[in-house]
Amino acid sequence: MLPPWLIALLLLRQLSYSGYIYNRQEEFRNRVREAWSGIGVQLKRQHDLIPNLATTVKAYAQNERDVLEELAELRSRVGGGW
Repeated sequence: MLPPWLIALLLLRQLSYSGYIYNRQEEFRNRVREAWSGIGVQLKRQHDLIPNLATTVKAYAQNERDVLEELAELRSRVGGGW
């Protein structure tokens, strides 16, 4: 039979180890939550930037259309005189 002080020491050690494991699990759980939160923030940021990108692309497309129309007009003037 083990002495009572040794049993108490073993129980204390087991409780201490269990607390350590629980704290590590909580730390990892918090890291995962923080990582997902960071991903959510980046996705929201990208989502908020889409309208600006669409506006920029529309303006650029209009500019390209104007340049190509002017180029076609100039080519037709030059080609028509030959």
